[in-house]
Amino acid sequence: MIDAAVDVLSADTGSGSVEIQDLSGQEIALDSGSGSVRMSLLRELAALDRRSTAGSGGVTLSVPENLDASFECEAGSGGIDILVPHELTERSGDHVSGRFGSGRGTSIIESGSGGVTIVREAPAPREEGLDRQVMTTLSGA
Repeated sequence: MIDAAVDVLSADTGSGSVEIQDLSGQEIALDSGSGSVRMSLLRELAALDRRSTAGSGGVTLSVPENLDASFECEAGSGGIDILVPHELTERSGDHVSGRFGSGRGTSIIESGSGGVTIVREAPAPREEGLDRQVMTTLSGA
């Protein structure tokens, strides 16, 4: 587990999980050949390029409330749960694209055999009208 502020971070494991907490950075690449990937972002990341890949295991991304990024998620044999308000731009089979805010940064999340989940870092107080915001759940085949 790492708590860090970096310009560039690349982590790759052949067999084992990757867990990053309270991360702040511009270019992040996490890859686990056989294990899960869990990442918690510390703040909004403008112009962020982030790629998280798990060949055999799930990917969980915890995001701050003010995240401003576009996203692409793919889960070969698992579901995709985006439990954060967003705008969906494409949905087909095991692939989902969309954006949080104006979509300035980019996040690409892939899981070959496992689910993809995007959640808030910490629960925010429930606000009136939250139920009307878009949430997406895509079940795997």
